Amino acid sequence: MRRRLAELDTHQGVYLTASGTLTQFNAILAAVHGAAFATVEVGALKGAMAAALVSHIVAAFILCWAARPMSGTPNQTAAVVLTESHTLADDTFRNYRRGWRMTLLALVVSAMVAVFFLLHAARVALSAAITAWPG
Repeated sequence: MRRRLAELDTHQGVYLTASGTLTQFNAILAAVHGAAFATVEVGALKGAMAAALVSHIVAAFILCWAARPMSGTPNQTAAVVLTESHTLADDTFRNYRRGWRMTLLALVVSAMVAVFFLLHAARVALSAAITAWPG
């Protein structure tokens, strides 16, 4: 039984480490989107950036929820400890997978925002070049 608990702890530790890394990644991208959101004036682009910002915040929240500490009551029997450890590990794995999927969805939204932003910047640059063209 101790071996099974050690396996669960090890497996859960790997997921929690990855969860922390993805949480930091989502926080960094949320900060980037927040700064870009503050500087953009175009309505549709601002809405797309808000969607990307919110999706990264939600992904970070889900990953933080997966890594939340859980404490049992002291003086539990070995069977209860094993059952609760298994339930906690299963909950951690499930929430981590949800956070990973939300991170991927947020990255798709961020990529669409980046493409939209580049198209908008190219259109502005092209219109500025056309109006400045001697002719």
